[in-house]
Amino acid sequence: MTTKTILKDIDYGFQFGPVEVTRIHSDDDNGWVVLDVKSAKQNIQIRVTKTGKIRMHTFGQEIDFPRKEQ
Repeated sequence: MTTKTILKDIDYGFQFGPVEVTRIHSDDDNGWVVLDVKSAKQNIQIRVTKTGKIRMHTFGQEIDFPRKEQ
């Protein structure tokens, strides 16, 4: 049996199944944006710079992840 995943527009984002994605802030002068990804148990903020660098934070701590090898 298959269940239907909920997809619903919300103010400044959308809900997709158990996750809510919301745009938090953007800076036109510096070219970066901040998104919030929230579930019932966790919350991650994602900042993307104009050059494409991604920084993630949860519980006030930055999450490090491996860099792409050149």
